[in-house]
Amino acid sequence: MLDSNYAITFGLTESQKTIVRTHLKEMECGLVEAADYEELMDADYFMSIVSRNALDEEACRKLTAFYTELDGNLTERIMIAGQPDRLSEASRAIVFRDFEELEPELGKILEKAHKKAKKEENTISNLSDAFTILREIRRHPGITAEELSGKIHRNHAAVRRFVEVLRVMGEEIAYDWEKKGFRCTVNAARMKINHVALYVKDLEGMKEFYRKYFGASANEKYHNKKTGLETYFLTFSGEGRLEIMTRPGLCGDGNKEMQYGYAHLAFNAGSRQQVDELTEQLRKDGYTVLSGPRTTGDGYYESCVLDGEGNQIEIVECNC
Repeated sequence: MLDSNYAITFGLTESQKTIVRTHLKEMECGLVEAADYEELMDADYFMSIVSRNALDEEACRKLTAFYTELDGNLTERIMIAGQPDRLSEASRAIVFRDFEELEPELGKILEKAHKKAKKEENTISNLSDAFTILREIRRHPGITAEELSGKIHRNHAAVRRFVEVLRVMGEEIAYDWEKKGFRCTVNAARMKINHVALYVKDLEGMKEFYRKYFGASANEKYHNKKTGLETYFLTFSGEGRLEIMTRPGLCGDGNKEMQYGYAHLAFNAGSRQQVDELTEQLRKDGYTVLSGPRTTGDGYYESCVLDGEGNQIEIVECNC
């Protein structure tokens, strides 16, 4: 997290640090001295002032890689380096020949960096609060504005503003008038088919058929010792998945629960909350819920329901 109250230095003399500290004190900010170059990568202070001569080749190489590949560019940097080099370019540092050249400009640079950091700090805080609200609504359907206010330490108006921002971003959030709180609604536009399942006689033979002719790859076989159920999930080059299953007692006499062929169609709901809410909605609307919501033996959180003509439908949490 960006800290707009502190700057960090590395390789400066005591007299140089005293000058920096004096400017920071006028801004009601403090100074931290890095013990080694790695602290420059771990720190999130609003300004870093580094003497290039204090860095060996390994430090320069690692810092250059860090600034090029990982750094979020929240910290402003001053490099006392004589002239620009790969490190100063990667870190986007303001380069000065020596401290004497920097000193007349130091106060202005620090003040500008501090103001920028304050704005960025507020932006980061707002983003963090918005994601906190979304997480809490997903975890606790019906959570009230007062409860959310306590989570982010802001007033009710701020909570409502964040909810509106999340809605604009595409999150399906509704107000539950019965619970006087917020909840995420089932978004039919985001619902995806997870897999189609078939009951088969020859599990290994069918796995090989789909592997050889359709390029399927199979996961490790799941075996439920209690029921005798054995399954493979077959994944294809596209997004589709096929579950092939076998178990004792299968037949072809029209018993939908135990006959060969189509077994069920599974949909991704995207979250446990969505599984719970959609299952409860179907139950209230008069449809049969065969099982769940529950975590199955092979690790999926799901429910199983019947559609209007008795076909089995699974509602699954995962986005696999």
